[in-house]
Amino acid sequence: MTIWLPELGDGRGGKARALADAIGAAIAEGRLRPGDRLPPQRELAWQLHVSLGTVTRGYDAARRRGLVEGHVGSGTYVCEPERPGVGFVLPADGPAAGGAADAIDLSVDVYASPLWTEPFRHTLTALGADDASALLEYQSAAGMMRHREAAASWLRRPGFAPDAEDIVLTAGGQHALAIALSALGRPGDTLLVENLCYPPVKTLAEMYGLTLHGVALDGEGAIPDALEAACRSRAPRLLYLTPTLQNPTNAVMGAARRAEIVEIARRHDLLIVEDDVTGALSEDAPKPLTALAPERCCFVSSFSKTVAPGLRTGFLVAPAAERERVLSRARALGWMAPPVSCEIASRWIGDGTADRLREAVRRENRRRHEIAASVLDGLEESGSAAVSPHAWYRLPERWRSSGFVEAAQAHGVRIACTRSFAVNGRAGTAVRISLSAAESRETLRRALAILARIGRGMPAADLAIL
Repeated sequence: MTIWLPELGDGRGGKARALADAIGAAIAEGRLRPGDRLPPQRELAWQLHVSLGTVTRGYDAARRRGLVEGHVGSGTYVCEPERPGVGFVLPADGPAAGGAADAIDLSVDVYASPLWTEPFRHTLTALGADDASALLEYQSAAGMMRHREAAASWLRRPGFAPDAEDIVLTAGGQHALAIALSALGRPGDTLLVENLCYPPVKTLAEMYGLTLHGVALDGEGAIPDALEAACRSRAPRLLYLTPTLQNPTNAVMGAARRAEIVEIARRHDLLIVEDDVTGALSEDAPKPLTALAPERCCFVSSFSKTVAPGLRTGFLVAPAAERERVLSRARALGWMAPPVSCEIASRWIGDGTADRLREAVRRENRRRHEIAASVLDGLEESGSAAVSPHAWYRLPERWRSSGFVEAAQAHGVRIACTRSFAVNGRAGTAVRISLSAAESRETLRRALAILARIGRGMPAADLAIL
């Protein structure tokens, strides 16, 4: 624990705020460094001659500013600062930020070896031979009905059969999330999310004035008791969850857990945004939450992780009571999904191309998980899901996530910093490795060998020969 005692001055604006300001100043001046543990709240309250509640509020304010992180029972720690090149960023042209020109980027779930080239060429040729002029006109905000019917058939699975009338086509899954959160939330509302979640959701919450609060996870995703406690203490309006192949942990929520989550949502009148973009790769997941509670769920899916991300084709299934508001937001946030992309998607659904591409993605993901299991024998995989584009690995005790990410980048491998996914509380000692992103299996094997040696604490000289 760090020996640090703040000066609260005259406490103008409140002593809790003064404490948060003092923490920020100490970090800026280098008196508190990333990873330092702050004094226990009771001890600090005694030393400062203030109430325990004042210290609790001060620590909470510092956490909301992104200065500290902590869980009950494990203490409060100074956060690792965000650094270029170690956060959640999309692939850029040219060398990776902060790395060599030949760096291997495993930080984002992309597919570096496109499987769709031939089907795309064939479909473009067919489109050119048809009268496709209607695809260049304005369409309904929900999309053309034949495209929505194709989407309904694509989304259909045992126990879940959305009607085409209920589907809004979007320009990808992120667009669908933006529409859903904008339609269901109001500025000032609390949005509950898994305490490790898809990073753009944090940005969307900030854009729409929503207050984020993280719910603790286990091997099945959001923990019901933690959700119940958050509902009682935060009075939230919205809940964002990824029940199948949770990002980044790959957790899959069982059927009983899903029923329990829905029961809590009904009891507290929560509206749910269910993200199934990566979950669409799963072959044996239980029914979606939306199938259990269609009256309070927005279901989000897309082609991004299953078929082709560049098509920017997403699907949003909205509750009947919220449909007009969803359509209004869809018009405001882009009017409509690109009809040309939706036409390609609907043709691929109809002729089986989409299913074949998804199965090819599953096969490749399985093979890459096998490679990871054989190479990363010194790291413990958590939430194993062989069809996921990424793996989630716990690090040896001597490593913090940010330090491991920086060490990897220094040796030419980029992975996502766990801090990018953290909402509140400590990010933990695990990393997400996007296995799908390597341009080949051999490139992946080489990158994973570097990560394995870093995990085992190999000397820099030994790493250099890789």
